[in-house]
Amino acid sequence: VMFGVLRVAGAPLPATVALVDGVFATLPLAPALSPTALVLAALLAESRLTAAAALLGGKFVLLFLVNPLLYAQIPAVHYHSTALSVSLGLAAFGSHGVLLGPLLLCLTATLLQLYREAALAPKRD
Repeated sequence: VMFGVLRVAGAPLPATVALVDGVFATLPLAPALSPTALVLAALLAESRLTAAAALLGGKFVLLFLVNPLLYAQIPAVHYHSTALSVSLGLAAFGSHGVLLGPLLLCLTATLLQLYREAALAPKRD
């Protein structure tokens, strides 16, 4: 989605900025606006006010409308665990770890929940 916003705004290197923006969004170490702020400054330096306004508006729609809707669908997972699973996935599996890390985390959490439900279920004789 961010790639589309960057393309519409005419930002330089939209794929690279969207990738960096996505990484920053999962890591609690840096503000999510950091990569966008650099592109926004470049657009303002070129006096492209309409493109800068479109980029800023698109980013705020993502931050305050799309993200809360997505995280509401996943109430049991904290974004820090997502960042940790992506980081560990990258360390263990390379670039494929971006997907494999969170998938393994979800699989492990689901299996643990199923085990707990089975272990705590009343026994039938």
